[in-house]
Amino acid sequence: FIPGVPVQPVLVRYPHRHFDPSWVHGNPGLFGLIFGHLLQLVNHMEVEYLPPYVPSPEEQADPMLYMHNVRTLMAEALGVPQ
Repeated sequence: FIPGVPVQPVLVRYPHRHFDPSWVHGNPGLFGLIFGHLLQLVNHMEVEYLPPYVPSPEEQADPMLYMHNVRTLMAEALGVPQ
């Protein structure tokens, strides 16, 4: 990541039925993670490319603002809280 340069946001989703392979809930440990993957016979992954994000002059001057705005855009596209 280079501040002030356009970026191409890429979203990754792991649709699941029983076991969440993204490991966002709790801490199942290494054995629990491997066991969960093995019990779910198929693990899907979806990749979505958003349009390139070109920073405004304000974002070029403030990398934290730029980071926050790109993160907000990606969170909204994923439908997750920030």
